[in-house]
Amino acid sequence: MTTPTIVLMSGIQTPLDPATVFMLDSTDFGVLDTDILGGTIDTEFVAPIQSITISRGRSRQLDRFNSGSATITFYNADRKLDPLNEASEYFGLVQPRLRFKVLADSTPIFTGYATDWDLEYDITGNDTASVSCTDYFGLLANISFPDETPPALGAGPMLEWALNYFQYPYLTDIDVGNANLGAYPIEEGKQLLDFLFQVAKSDAGKLFIDGDGVLQYFDRFGRGESADVDFADDGTGVGYSNLLNEFGDELLFNEVLVSSPAGVADALRQDSIDQYGLSTLSYTDVLNDSVIGLQDLADRFLEQYQFPQVRFTGLSVELAGLSSGDRADVLGLDLGDLVTVKRTFASGLPLSVTQQLFVSGVRHRISPDSHVMEFAFEPNPFLKYLRLDADPRGKIDDENVLG
Repeated sequence: MTTPTIVLMSGIQTPLDPATVFMLDSTDFGVLDTDILGGTIDTEFVAPIQSITISRGRSRQLDRFNSGSATITFYNADRKLDPLNEASEYFGLVQPRLRFKVLADSTPIFTGYATDWDLEYDITGNDTASVSCTDYFGLLANISFPDETPPALGAGPMLEWALNYFQYPYLTDIDVGNANLGAYPIEEGKQLLDFLFQVAKSDAGKLFIDGDGVLQYFDRFGRGESADVDFADDGTGVGYSNLLNEFGDELLFNEVLVSSPAGVADALRQDSIDQYGLSTLSYTDVLNDSVIGLQDLADRFLEQYQFPQVRFTGLSVELAGLSSGDRADVLGLDLGDLVTVKRTFASGLPLSVTQQLFVSGVRHRISPDSHVMEFAFEPNPFLKYLRLDADPRGKIDDENVLG
């Protein structure tokens, strides 16, 4: 059994300063002929790794996605990563804002930059150096708007307007979206990241940074039509170590109130109230430009949350135990992907349960002889909507749900 090959790439981070960002003919910031004019120069970062932990995603379905984080711990007996060691080849580079990309078998699983270095001097000489990293959400959280009023736009174009306003220099992949947003003033001092999440919330979309550092926006209907990986405990899919299952009222809402400067919309499910009691979701601080748009959100959330669901919420996989093909498939999973999870039972009915799920969290725990991936799941929110000739959202003259 072998674990994935880990490679670290690093480069000097250029701040998000429109006056210094050059982008022509470059996938990063800009290269003209052979001289780097701005941004980063990615090179392999060679130092012995003791451990890596990576965490990306969110823990609750209605929350926004957290900034991804990584902690990389190195053996440092030779003081290679000691910022006080002037003889080190990395002298002057061991500092905050050093860019890092972590690759596992050439698949990027984290991209971000250093926020903090911690060195531990051990009396026996077993010194270590640890670097804490965050993804590009950390940069967006440090940028604030002046007093500004955006144009009325759809959700995707509004995200692009805000990013272009500050000349965001990294790659993006943004869906057009479904909601129409009003030209509402942005208060001075509002964080760019908070505004981006406000736009995503108004469209019931999902905004996150993927493992390659690309800012992704999935609209409410998502992108996937079928599962990227099938997990199973009976040999019919990728094997897993353990499976978590929840059945509670934390996502039970039988009344939904949605409000924006355009007005208020309300959706109610009486039979759920009769059975479970009233539980209200107040979905405020959105930017939709009409009550019709607000009602669409309210109806959508009521459909999702009016009754509690038995749901698989996570599993873990030891990559060292997988075939090379399965390992590549699992490493390729990212936030927003769809998977199926099958659980079989020795007794009771049914003898197996399979759910199609949305990947909402990815965690890596890496050491020299182990690489465990842990996934957090949410119910696939796209199953109830028809997309013509698409599986699983519905096919005409088929048994699938149409709407």
